[in-house]
This record gives sequence, C-alpha cells and structure tokens, in this order.
Amino acid sequence: MTVADLPKPRAISLEWITPSLANDLLDCPYRVAWQLDPTYRALHRPNTYSELGVIAHGVIEDAAHGMFVGEAGAIRSVIEQRWDERAKRAEEDLSRAWEPATIPSREEWPGYHLTKVRITRQAASRSVRLERPSPAVTASAVESPLTDDDAMLRGRPDRVEGPHDARRIVDVKSGLHQTSPSPPQLRQLMLYGHLVETTTDDHVAEIVIEDASGKRWTQGFDREATTSLVAQVRQELESFNAATRDGSIATHATPSADGCRWCSFRVVCSSYWSELDTTWGHGSVLGVVRRAQLAAAGSVLELEVSHPSDAAGSPWVISGAPTELATPGREVAIADGELTGIEHHLRWRWSTLVWPQLEGASQHKT
Repeated sequence: MTVADLPKPRAISLEWITPSLANDLLDCPYRVAWQLDPTYRALHRPNTYSELGVIAHGVIEDAAHGMFVGEAGAIRSVIEQRWDERAKRAEEDLSRAWEPATIPSREEWPGYHLTKVRITRQAASRSVRLERPSPAVTASAVESPLTDDDAMLRGRPDRVEGPHDARRIVDVKSGLHQTSPSPPQLRQLMLYGHLVETTTDDHVAEIVIEDASGKRWTQGFDREATTSLVAQVRQELESFNAATRDGSIATHATPSADGCRWCSFRVVCSSYWSELDTTWGHGSVLGVVRRAQLAAAGSVLELEVSHPSDAAGSPWVISGAPTELATPGREVAIADGELTGIEHHLRWRWSTLVWPQLEGASQHKT
C-alpha cells in the first residue's frame, strides 16, 4: 500500500460552524473534511481523556443547574453518586466506540481519581454558593445555545457569568496539567464572547479558563481582536467551501508533529504519511507484513516500512498485534502504537489505529 492508495474524504461543504470546529478549520481544513464525511465517522472515537472531560463537564453543569442541595457533607455524597453514574455511561460509550478492543476500566484512566476529587470539591462549593446567591450578581447561563446567522456561527459556552454589561465567558478544562490558556483555547473563548455580544444586549468584560480544581486564568475581552478573528474564520469557511467545490481540499492539509498528534484521521491521511518523520515520535508506520508469529500475548509482526520516510526500507517489529494482521504480504497503516525505546519497535495498544480496519475482528486485550 502506497500513500496514493489511501482513501480521500468526500467533499462536503459547511453550512454552520462552532467555535471548536473553527479551531480545527484554522489548524487544518483537511481534518474538517474528514470529520464531515460519514464514511469515516467511526475513526473519530473518544478516548479516556475526552470521556473524563465529558464526566467533569457534566457534573459541573449539574451543580450550576442546582441539582445538588443540602448540607455540605450530604452534597458531596450526592455529587459522588452523580459522578459514578456519569462515569459508568462514559465507560460504556468508550467501550462501544472501540469494540472489540478491551478498554481500561475507568479506575485506570490517567488522572481519573484526582479529577474526581477536584470536580467533587468544586461542584460542592458551587452548590453551596447557589443556595446563598448575591442579589448583585446576574444569574449564570450554562450551556445556553447561541447563534449568529451572519457569521454562520453557533455554540454553547460552558458558562456565562457576572453582572450585566460585564459578563465573563468561562471554559472549564478537566485536564490535570492546564496552565495558561493556549491559543486555540483563547480563540474558542473569543468566539463565544462574540456570540454573547451578538445575540444578547450584554457586553463581555473577561474570558476565563477554569481547571478541575477551580483555579482560573483570566484576561480582558479584546473586542477588536475578536472582530478580526470572526472575519478570519468567515474567510476560512468560504475558502473551505470553495475547495470542496473544486476538489482541491487535500491541498489545504497542514500536517505537523503537534497538529497531527491527536487527529483521529491520521491513519488514513495521505498528507500525514507523506510528511511523517520518526522525530515526530508518533509511533506510526505504514508498510507490508513480511513475517508474522502468533503468540499468547498477541502476534509479533515484522513490517517492511515505507513511512516514516526517513525509515523507508527498514524492518520494524510490532508486538501484541491482533491475529488478523498476522498475514505475510498484508499492507497496513498503523498509528499510535507505543514506542518502547527499542529502535524500530512498537507495542500494540488498545487505542492503536489500523487501516484497513479490522471489521469485526477480535483485538488483543491489553
């Protein structure tokens, strides 16, 4: 299988855009093309980090809606019960998305226990404050839908709070290593601020990133920069739609080590494979199975690799692979294997991506 043999997404134009999709459009329009094609929707799967974020956001939203009332100790117990309910659903969603792979239990997810403690504490504190509201503070709006027809922009900010004409846009991040806001996070907050000012008679004063412990990073809302950002997004949207019409969308790909690292579609993206280099540290290889050995802990494959390009022609060993791949002569693309530290050696993970996909195959349990 060569890079030219990889599939291409069907060209579908955008009618609306959200702040998160706007970030993708600004980072890599080709990624958006993959997202829009339902043929490859199965590749866009959640992971333990995204599902942990879903749980955390859900519990914080529950607290903001006044679900938890009572004495402090009793509130914490109710919040923990609600967390467990949401966590069970998230675990089931993750399992369905990655079937037939065996996912780690939620107790093993990176950062699970610390995030649960932090979110429970924050939700309890927020619930107590809701029981004793200050009459001078305007009520918070949580996950309220906002739409700007002119900019073709719609979204639901995590929280809009603060007094009238001095509102704060708050985005809750559950990651344990959140520091000062990244450029994509700031762009998202600015677009939410635009939506608030465009769709209400309110003004935004600040944009805020809040981590799982409740720590905040705050900065003033730059209205002029936001106006420029909205214009840039609109221009990118028009450019994207034009490229889908003339068939040139693949030329808008912007592959890079950081930009592609968490992209769900990298395993099928010819632009990714064309630019991939071993220095990216992605644990991705494209090549032909030359030898295969079945083992109790999964198959051991030897691949003759064509990509990464700086390793072309080199043999790579993949251990713990699904038995369905143990066929000499099989052409395969593998992304997000575990780099073991041994040169040209990858270990298969439950979240490793493979193309062509193994329809209904039993993946090795890790």
